[in-house]
Amino acid sequence: MAVIPTLQRLPQSGLFVVQLVNVPSPVVIGGEAGKTVGAFDYYSNIPGGQNLTSAAVSPDGMFAIATSNRRAQFIYACLNPLGDPGDPGLPIDPNFSIPPPSQVKCMVVGNNNLVVDQTTAFGPDDQPYFGGQRTVNTFNADPGGSSPTAWPQCIFNSASHCGNAVPNSAFVAANVPQADDIISHGSFMYVSSQNGTVVQVKVTIDPVSGLSQYKFRTYVAGLLPINGLGVADDLKSLMVYTVNPMVNPSNTSNTVIFKLPLCEDL
Repeated sequence: MAVIPTLQRLPQSGLFVVQLVNVPSPVVIGGEAGKTVGAFDYYSNIPGGQNLTSAAVSPDGMFAIATSNRRAQFIYACLNPLGDPGDPGLPIDPNFSIPPPSQVKCMVVGNNNLVVDQTTAFGPDDQPYFGGQRTVNTFNADPGGSSPTAWPQCIFNSASHCGNAVPNSAFVAANVPQADDIISHGSFMYVSSQNGTVVQVKVTIDPVSGLSQYKFRTYVAGLLPINGLGVADDLKSLMVYTVNPMVNPSNTSNTVIFKLPLCEDL
């Protein structure tokens, strides 16, 4: 069984974890198969009524973060949202179990420093990225390293000690005016904006300084306004979800999907 943290628009308006369970009687052709939605639970250490709208889990599973696009700049972080399995270099303790979310420690760690936070994601470097009006922000312009203000050591001192996120130097150089979606795939990030542009970013970590390093290029431009990104590994494709401004936004036929070759050769 796998579990993923996700958000539900419920009265508590907080952070929830949803279990993905195996379909009991899978139907290979024309029916349910694989995983389906199971039980969910609430991270009660985060106060209710926060209007949280985005959540992300770090690649190492050590942190979950949650933000709001309602002009609220706080960033909530939860430590070991699915429990602490111990040293990743050792076998998992056979007695390990996922704790109930009510026992997970969560707190405000800083601010995204955006007028509106449109998207929150972790990059391949385990750093959190916050995109929206009008930049992509990170903790320090060059995230990572050993600075006390860098992620993740900034959270281990006191609440809100990470301070205000600032424009990431690489995304400023890449001329990403307003990030509406950020996804990761292997060592790469893909960032879209409402102007119909997708930027591809290769992320590595300097072995000496520990700082994140970037190479970037415009992957595609001139599309319709973009409202989502995804990678289809089986098709070796980047899927770009766009909105036709000439169609009523409430109409489901408004979505146009562009399938692009997945070229990760930076």
